[in-house]
Amino acid sequence: MPYESIVTLGNAINRDGTLTEDVRLRVERSIDLVVTGDEEIERIDWMVMSGSYHGADRNFPVTQAEAMKRYALEKALPSDLMPPEKVLTEEKSRDTVGEAFFVKRDIALPRKWSRIIVVSSEYHMPRVKAVFDFIFGSDFNLAYRHAAANVNPQVGTATETEDDEKKRLMVFTDFWKGLRPGDDARIAEKQFTDHPLYKGAS
Repeated sequence: MPYESIVTLGNAINRDGTLTEDVRLRVERSIDLVVTGDEEIERIDWMVMSGSYHGADRNFPVTQAEAMKRYALEKALPSDLMPPEKVLTEEKSRDTVGEAFFVKRDIALPRKWSRIIVVSSEYHMPRVKAVFDFIFGSDFNLAYRHAAANVNPQVGTATETEDDEKKRLMVFTDFWKGLRPGDDARIAEKQFTDHPLYKGAS
């Protein structure tokens, strides 16, 4: 099946703007899918790198998304399969919910995409799927692929990472309860009214 885009989710990068191993593995997994696909993926037309600065700290030379894009273009991505102009960045998001929200609102909907692959680390995937399925809703055909990393270097051990992800998923579920998946208007209203990372933004 052809997909219109593959979205690579960000995480913390190094202070000099280079990728941590966790993020590098995500980008390389996405590149591999662009180049070789798999039993379901026949073709990918666009790439999207997603992620703003690390937390509220803007003392980095680039955003996570820009760092991932540079790595892909400079190191491994064949330009005949994915020209540079088809590698896009989403640089507003500060968490997984923001990545889903801004990719959908600012990139996918304007381009009328409906088939999208989402790539992140293995430890992150249960929450990624819950978030993207909720934000995008049933009108989209979403596929999920993970990079081989089961430890979040920002958290600690594999067990600590798993516990942290479970807590974050519970917080997400509780925050958005009562809203219908894919309800763009109500999701946006709550996002910019109640979400601590995006309150008052647009």
